[in-house]
Amino acid sequence: FTGNVAGLTGGAVSAWEAPALEDGVALDGAELSGNSAINGGALYLQARDASLLGSALWGNTATGQGGAVWAETATLLGDAGLLLSGNEALTGGGAALTDSTWTGGGTVQGNTATTGGGLWLDAEDIPVLVEDLQVLENVATSGAGVTATGGSVTIRGSSLGSNLGVGGGALLATGDSAVAVQGCTQAGDEATEGAGAKVDAGSALSSIGSSWEGPIHMQGSGLDFSPSGADFTCSDADPWTCE
Repeated sequence: FTGNVAGLTGGAVSAWEAPALEDGVALDGAELSGNSAINGGALYLQARDASLLGSALWGNTATGQGGAVWAETATLLGDAGLLLSGNEALTGGGAALTDSTWTGGGTVQGNTATTGGGLWLDAEDIPVLVEDLQVLENVATSGAGVTATGGSVTIRGSSLGSNLGVGGGALLATGDSAVAVQGCTQAGDEATEGAGAKVDAGSALSSIGSSWEGPIHMQGSGLDFSPSGADFTCSDADPWTCE
């Protein structure tokens, strides 16, 4: 699937709720490259699941959300061989997920966006879960590695490293999001505010069993927190707390 252009969604593949797609989409071992659309430069999923074992999605472009993948109310199944690399979008350079999960693993590397260079995650109605991911070397103004923009978001068993941004190198928690980081590692990220993470007012970040190089910047408080342990919670309780 190379060099395809869609006027709206899914430059290469677009799958939405339809009887013909009851079992979801299997793209195991596929290469999706050089495709473009408004949302989902390579792949667009709405209320449909997708298996992407050993697939490579690279060099795709979305003028809106999800340089490689846009998904809503969907489940992505990946593995260590899944790669999203060199994709571009306004939000979610690698992928933009709403009310969705990504399990099984994968690498999100070298993608670019204004917000959410690697991943843009929004839990509007259903908690979002991503696990066993390598989120590396992505670039964005806000939330270079991962941007969580609302609701309950869990990042589990993943590595965030060497992402480059202005606000939030590895992670940005914004838009009243509650982000749980479980069993993850963060190191080598860079940002003007919060190389480890930036937590905006109204949002919260909790860490369980995770390793942080930090620091974590609490927007509006002027405070930076350098984690000394694996377990802590940062929120804008009055006053801001990170303990």
